[in-house]
Amino acid sequence: MRKITWLSALCVLAAASQSVWADDTTATVTVTVTINTAPCEINNNETIDVNFGSDVAVTDVAAGLAEKPISYDLDCSAMDTAKSLKMTIQGTGADFDSNVLKTSVADLGVKIKANGADYPLNTAFDFASAASKPALTALLVQKPGARLQTGAFTAGATMTVDYQ
Repeated sequence: MRKITWLSALCVLAAASQSVWADDTTATVTVTVTINTAPCEINNNETIDVNFGSDVAVTDVAAGLAEKPISYDLDCSAMDTAKSLKMTIQGTGADFDSNVLKTSVADLGVKIKANGADYPLNTAFDFASAASKPALTALLVQKPGARLQTGAFTAGATMTVDYQ
């Protein structure tokens, strides 16, 4: 990481100093980057699907009973074991709660949980290794006091796992 920071600073310095000179000189900047650790692979680079099926009752959503596990694989086999991991699930928050994933149905959201605790969207979750990845679940929630429309819905988010 230090190599990248120094090289970035060098590039910025070179660009800034070149703009100060008013003559027609040119300079070639060569950037060399060494990646020391391969990235983790999430779910074999396949989409993670959570299917709630077609028989979810709106009363189950209101009661907090419509919850499904989020099954995913995490391969960080090339990881430096001295480093830990940070997961982020990025998505658009629901209009009624920015910590809950927005869906295509008004007043319906998906609350993500990690190891049984609420896991707000767009926040980091730290863990030690791929072997200790969090158990994730998706819980359907509704806007308080709302009357949900019936029908199919979709939602989407992006999971990232970074080294620390």
